[in-house]
Amino acid sequence: MSDERPKAIAPTETDLEQARRTVGDCLSPDAVAVDEIVRQCQLSPAIVQIVLLEMELAGRIVREPGNRVAAL
Repeated sequence: MSDERPKAIAPTETDLEQARRTVGDCLSPDAVAVDEIVRQCQLSPAIVQIVLLEMELAGRIVREPGNRVAAL
């Protein structure tokens, strides 16, 4: 038996660019639950987390208690 697992496919830069726009449209200065962003954007949780991390590092969002984020 082999312990090989399927290899994860990394999103392309084009996919991430589109996801950045989509996630950005779902954000507001009022805190929004990350799960709600995933539902509204119809993206995978992993892609949403990548985009939110990029935005957080760029100083465009702030994390709030309860797994919520708000645009700055």
